[in-house]
Amino acid sequence: MIIRSALLVFLASPLLLIAQITISGKVTDNAGNALVGSNVSVLNTAYGAATDGNGDYTIEVPMIESGKEVTMRAEYIGYASQSATITLTPPTVTQNFELSATALWLNEIVVTGTPGATRRRAIGNSVATLDAETQVEQANPTDIQSLLAGKIPGVDVQFGSGNVGTGGLIRVRGVASLSLSNEPIVYIDGIRMNSDPRAGPNIRGGRHVSRLNDLSPEDIARVEVIKGPAASTLYGTEASNGVIQIITKKGKTGPPTFNLEIKQGGNWFPNPETRLPTNYWINSETGQMESDNLVQRMADEGTPIFTTGQIQNYGASMRGGYEGGLKYYFSLGYDNEVGVLDYNWRKRYRTRLNMDYQLSEKFGVSTNFGFVRNDSRLGMAASGWDIIGQIVWGSPRRLPTATNGFLRATPEAVGTIESKAEIDRFIWSFNLRHNPTSWLSQRLNTGVDIGIEENYILFPRDPTGSDFFFGGLSLGDKSLERRRSSFITVDYAAMANFNITEDLATETSVGTQFLEKNHHVVTAQGRVFPLPSVKTVGGAATTFGGEDFIENKTFGVFVQERLSWKDRLYLTMGVRIDDNSAFGENFDFVTYPKLSAAWVVHEEPFWNMEAINSLRLRAAYGVSGQQPDVFAAVRLFTPTAGPGGSSTVTPTNIGNPDLKPERGEEIELGFDAGLVNNRVNMEFTYYVRQTKDAIVNRTVSPSSGFPGVQVVNLGQVDGSGLELAVNVIAIEKQDFSWDMSFTYSHSENEIVDLGGLGSIRVGANQQHKEGYPLAGYFFRKVVSASVDENGIATESLCKAAEGSSGTVPCSEAPDVFNGVPYPTTTAAFSNTLRLSKNIRVFALMDFKNGNHMMSGNVGGAHILLRNSEEILKKGDRDPILAALDGMRMWRISGFLDAGFLKLREVSVIYSVPDKIVTGLGLGVDGVQLTLSGRNLLTLWQAQKEIYGRPLMDPEMRMTSSEMSGYVQTVLPPTSQFFAAVNINF
Repeated sequence: MIIRSALLVFLASPLLLIAQITISGKVTDNAGNALVGSNVSVLNTAYGAATDGNGDYTIEVPMIESGKEVTMRAEYIGYASQSATITLTPPTVTQNFELSATALWLNEIVVTGTPGATRRRAIGNSVATLDAETQVEQANPTDIQSLLAGKIPGVDVQFGSGNVGTGGLIRVRGVASLSLSNEPIVYIDGIRMNSDPRAGPNIRGGRHVSRLNDLSPEDIARVEVIKGPAASTLYGTEASNGVIQIITKKGKTGPPTFNLEIKQGGNWFPNPETRLPTNYWINSETGQMESDNLVQRMADEGTPIFTTGQIQNYGASMRGGYEGGLKYYFSLGYDNEVGVLDYNWRKRYRTRLNMDYQLSEKFGVSTNFGFVRNDSRLGMAASGWDIIGQIVWGSPRRLPTATNGFLRATPEAVGTIESKAEIDRFIWSFNLRHNPTSWLSQRLNTGVDIGIEENYILFPRDPTGSDFFFGGLSLGDKSLERRRSSFITVDYAAMANFNITEDLATETSVGTQFLEKNHHVVTAQGRVFPLPSVKTVGGAATTFGGEDFIENKTFGVFVQERLSWKDRLYLTMGVRIDDNSAFGENFDFVTYPKLSAAWVVHEEPFWNMEAINSLRLRAAYGVSGQQPDVFAAVRLFTPTAGPGGSSTVTPTNIGNPDLKPERGEEIELGFDAGLVNNRVNMEFTYYVRQTKDAIVNRTVSPSSGFPGVQVVNLGQVDGSGLELAVNVIAIEKQDFSWDMSFTYSHSENEIVDLGGLGSIRVGANQQHKEGYPLAGYFFRKVVSASVDENGIATESLCKAAEGSSGTVPCSEAPDVFNGVPYPTTTAAFSNTLRLSKNIRVFALMDFKNGNHMMSGNVGGAHILLRNSEEILKKGDRDPILAALDGMRMWRISGFLDAGFLKLREVSVIYSVPDKIVTGLGLGVDGVQLTLSGRNLLTLWQAQKEIYGRPLMDPEMRMTSSEMSGYVQTVLPPTSQFFAAVNINF
């Protein structure tokens, strides 16, 4: 009998597995509108699905689960999740969900800064999340930096220029390092990626290509940001500037769905004839002042300098998956963007394949593969020969010459210089998940980011040879470099969860991480080509070459313990220990501790405040670091030719065997609150940060036999700031809704200690100086002056001293503090209006203040090239400018307040009604039409001109310099307009 029963069970088992129980239903909001793309899951299982275009879902569970009582949950971003308990009764079970809009998402799952996926409610530090899919849908950003700009408090995207193919800088909670990078590190799907903002060829102002912008926003699902040492401890030695985690799109359970997108638009330079200056000179023959507006004149002659460059984006994707099995996402795309100079363009070819497979209830694997080829020809080509420089420093005096009024070369000639940046990039990650028991889980992340770049600047040989505008370069000159970079990540973590008592639970995590970065650079240069058709280095008469290899390795381990009381009070303790190959040989390893707490107060029995529906208090302390440069600790010698042609070496770097990383320590306090039935969400954070053991360069004693400086740990920088985000669901009706969002952040810093150095020069009229902010502007401040009949300044008086209201003759005046080059206050305000079931309107304003700029365009025009109207005046010349002229303080004559408020994004989104879509009979599920614009209008500008000379854009900067606020001949950010069609079927 026993054998017979066992045999029947054995024979029936496959049938039980094949037979299914179907769970189905609909997910809507309070007004009955379908919530498309909602996630519905059976908790603690691999079963789940996403709702379709009608808000319907279907989940199939094996018959072997029959009779079990399970909990289901429906989730949708911007809405409170809802759970329901059902009994799995064959053949079908129906469960509908009605979700309420909320601006507070305490149960949202985050992965950044934690050993594993964790609910937001349990984390004691601020983690910002950005729904990238929604942002792409409503604003059509062409790159990742545009996706992030103005969206997250404390995250400042500083755009470099309107040169297509280039990028900008990202600052999280301001700046904190004296000499190292202030950029956050970036992960994609759990592995470290190359996000260098200073890649590409060394053009005017340095390297401007951002490796972050190689990625396509269309493939991004969400972005998570942790903002400082208190949150980034588990990332170790490079994370004190914050961490950005990019999570790409994944498959969803259900039949395959397809998406096609076509985007057309344009880049244009609004009002260049008024934003770029009119140039002046005094005609020596007539004694009269003459003027020439180069931009307007060229347009009138039918050869405009700037054009409207076409933007084209084409993309296709497919996603789907099987119950408890394979889920997949696949995409292809091609982007072609032309700038306001017709020879400035970027072409990007991209593909991505993400797969996730649940092997069993205990094992799951996922792999993410992305490939991109990004080719750009940059507009601001070579140093000294950029188009903006030719315009702003031109002169009517040159009208009769070959330059036609431009500085040294005509626009046509400048356009022949080829400055190209090309990369083939492969990013792959692999994740293995294992849940051997109900209380233990572990995961392994590994992957690589490999990029092969080719950068070059080519001056082709002109038929006229050195008689052409570029002189000897016109005989043919090419500088070429080939770079190979690789980032390798291996990251393991295990978590054990126990319920010690009914109320007390514990989560113990341990893990280890290995990171290796390699950069291999081969350079070559060729001079003098025999023919215009020859453009290779090998074809040149004279060639040069070089090679460099840089390698850096980090190994770290961590342990973390989290205690939970009644699932509303959480205490987390952890520590990471790191070793890095850039540390000095006498320094072994570094320890980074963390401690945080979170309390969901509104769930306490005593809570009865109707005005505040939700409240979470949080506090965190943490430490993370930043490694020194790779060779800073090593004593180096350079090979050189010795007597008689023999080979020898010469000292180049003294090294420092005691060198250690900078150490960032931070305390942050904050709260998350939900008001008015959770329709208003407030997130507030205040933080205090110290950068200790700050790395500075100290001059080496000549008696050491080594030149230059030694890298040492001497400094300390203190900082503080606050961040506020407010999201409001103002109105929510069936045919009309209004959502608002406001973000604000303010940051300050002060150099407390420079190890006795007093001050360090960091740029034009900029210093690191004890008692002042990083990279402050220091120069004599002219307060008043008189001008004689010849326009010469007399009786020039300057500020006497810092903090003093007195004045002294400028010849006796000290340098005083005049501001900083980076914004200290940023804010953004957005509105989303749903005017009907099918029409939405979105607008975003972006504000920055507290930053100053030193414009070489203006300063050079006033005093060096003397082609401005104000400097050529005589008796009625501006007295302050006359004083600066007399002291040859040409850079200071271009110093300005760079605060601004811009209309950053505007969009109108129209969803074609379902009855029209289905009437087409093409199997299409949905069609969406979008019109959007970017950088359309500057609503406020702190300073529009400097002594009559116009400022093109206060947002310009040279991203190649870490701290410098000096800007020269940079093409300003352009305005953009797009029309997009998105089809789902």
